[in-house]
Amino acid sequence: MNTPSSRHLSHDFPAYKGLTLRELFIIVITTTMFSCLVFGIVGFMLGWVVAFVCAGFLIGFVVAITLLPKPIARFKQGKPHGHLMKTLTLTLVKFQLKNSPYCNHIGLWQRVKHIRGQYV
Repeated sequence: MNTPSSRHLSHDFPAYKGLTLRELFIIVITTTMFSCLVFGIVGFMLGWVVAFVCAGFLIGFVVAITLLPKPIARFKQGKPHGHLMKTLTLTLVKFQLKNSPYCNHIGLWQRVKHIRGQYV
């Protein structure tokens, strides 16, 4: 008798062009914020900050939905599950924008621990 496996419950399933919803969300958020920043700087130089930020928001959102998923899905193709998120996390750690979720202990490991006089 086949019992259902729980190993598939922890995986995000592909939603659009091989990307998961979480990856699409990150693509849309980062692209929209970056385009708002760039258009805001240009708008600050020209004196139309709010108008340029709004235009940057719209253009960034459209670009993130229509143009970016295809090359990112091509980059992700053939790689194991979670590779894109791990690469993004390691890049953010490299630029010190995020703490590393991975084991990064430097020095000697404490191997023996005594609890109430017994070895664990």
